[in-house]
Amino acid sequence: MKVSMSLTVAENESGLCYNSRIRYLEKSEVTKRKEISCPDMDDFKKSDREPDVVWYKECKPKMWRSIIIQKGNALLIQEVHEEHGGNYTCELKYEGKLVRRTTELKVTGRSYVDFSSWHWNPGVKSSVLGQDPLLLWRNLHS
Repeated sequence: MKVSMSLTVAENESGLCYNSRIRYLEKSEVTKRKEISCPDMDDFKKSDREPDVVWYKECKPKMWRSIIIQKGNALLIQEVHEEHGGNYTCELKYEGKLVRRTTELKVTGRSYVDFSSWHWNPGVKSSVLGQDPLLLWRNLHS
């Protein structure tokens, strides 16, 4: 049986451990949990054990804070913050060669407005009798 497939080979970009045209994309909102898996690693598993996966962020080894847990071939970010955005590269050795996959994590803001830095101006009165007053808010940091 013959199988046909297309294959793209690209060199790593200068100073990087990946090519930005060949990477996976994940998205997460701030404060959510996010698991980043090392993609397409099933072909590199040995039947008797899981592969030893090493993770990098922006191509540099990291000492993960307690909020990030490596579990098998995945990273679990228990509460995503903006600084968690970036490129995560997993690496394993298979038959003497290094296999790498890079996933870009894009972190988006919350889906609601945080009014904690805003102040309500209670001096505003309604000009129309019988209606609730118009509430005026202003950002104290702008």
